[in-house]
Amino acid sequence: MARTIEMRYDATAGLPALEGLPGSTGTVDGAVDEWDTVYFDTVSLELTAAGVVLCRREGGGEPGWFLTVPMSGEDLDVRVPLARSTHTAPRELRGAVTAFAGNRVLQPVCRVRTVRRSRQVVGGVERRVLTEVVDDDVVAEVLVDGHESARWREWTVRPGDADDELLAALARQLGEAGAGPATGAHGLAVILGTPPVVRREPGRRRVRRGSPTSELVQGQLVGLVAQVPERDVAVRRDLPGAVHQLRVTFRRIRSLLASFESVLDAEDVDALRSELKWVNDLLGEVRDAEVVLARLLTRLDEQPGEVRSPMAVRVVHQSMRRRHDEAQRFVLAAMESPRYVEMLERLAEVADAPPWRKRARKRVRDVVPDLLRDDVARLGKRMTRLPASGDPDFAHRLHQARKAAKRVRYTAEACRPVYGKHARRLARSMKQFQQHLGEHHDAAMTSEVVREEAAAPGTDGRVAFALGRVDLVEEQAGLRIASEVPRAWTRHRPRKLSGWAR
Repeated sequence: MARTIEMRYDATAGLPALEGLPGSTGTVDGAVDEWDTVYFDTVSLELTAAGVVLCRREGGGEPGWFLTVPMSGEDLDVRVPLARSTHTAPRELRGAVTAFAGNRVLQPVCRVRTVRRSRQVVGGVERRVLTEVVDDDVVAEVLVDGHESARWREWTVRPGDADDELLAALARQLGEAGAGPATGAHGLAVILGTPPVVRREPGRRRVRRGSPTSELVQGQLVGLVAQVPERDVAVRRDLPGAVHQLRVTFRRIRSLLASFESVLDAEDVDALRSELKWVNDLLGEVRDAEVVLARLLTRLDEQPGEVRSPMAVRVVHQSMRRRHDEAQRFVLAAMESPRYVEMLERLAEVADAPPWRKRARKRVRDVVPDLLRDDVARLGKRMTRLPASGDPDFAHRLHQARKAAKRVRYTAEACRPVYGKHARRLARSMKQFQQHLGEHHDAAMTSEVVREEAAAPGTDGRVAFALGRVDLVEEQAGLRIASEVPRAWTRHRPRKLSGWAR
């Protein structure tokens, strides 16, 4: 079985002959390959600091523009064909790095010329390839002031079908030729003198009840803002679930700023919350279309066979895709606007240096319990004033209660570094409660869309009939959920905060 783990070495000269290896009957030299790679960044090297790579490659087997963005799961890799311009990155790649670079100019910062030679070790009468050693001779020309150019050589062993004995002998020959294990000292960040930034994460610094409230708030804020660039890129690339994730991140930031407004400057924070709401409203249109489409397709599939309508499925899918795509266009247009870029920059500024009030210096135990109780009281008041389910204002008021439950949840999550399992339990309970209320909102939203589609001019009778049945199902679901709200509130209503929120 061929091995896939490569071994890398730092070298100072060309490859040795690689003769006399056990099981080998000779070597075969491959063709020489050459390519130029030009890396782009801002003059302050924001992309390199974030681990983002944007480059233009000519020559070799894969010419083109390349973008690599580190993600929490698998890194995002984008390739775009070469265009006429050599000094300006393609628009879609410039947009993709907006959350990292803002509106700053992207310029060439480093040119790397690579000459690659390879030598295959073969064996047997059929001269089967056992392993291959690649020799890269690299010259890096730094194009920004204050940094020196560099040259290095790297050998890479691709094991293939070679056995342990051959690989051990090969390693000895390479070592005798002056090679040593690769140190990784030639990465772009090292060449440019910009090691990747280690972002602060919530909970990295121990916060206690006696700590200043500012430490708790800033730790949470920094962690949330650090999520934005990755999720911004995901939305621009239309990755699954990206809109929901970015929307949740912005919503958590808004909630944090709202809950802790007593320790933050109101003027600065209110303006930022307003901008976050603007973006989230646009993202919400996309998310609503995704939710309604999934819900409608499920409802149509649940219909009995004799009334199931493939035509209705097609109509619903086409209509909701149109709604989704239109909403997505509005989102992407907003994300390309100066207003959005300014919002991102303001977010970073606030996370780095929040506009504190004097109260932020007070201990967590003297501030946070009151804030948490205020959020819980707001939720309790909205639930107490909830009208009967038959009231025309019921759906709106229930939605407001759901938003209050989210705020309690997010505040509790922000307090987890201090209050541990108690805050975690409250957050989990509020999540379950808000999801229950959210089912009513989704049912009402789906019914509204169904009625619009059924009443649209030219709607086929069979489609209208199928949609009418879906409307009935959603109406019944809404009534059932509404009837369960009092019981759900009794089960999830926050109690005994004074026992731990102190």
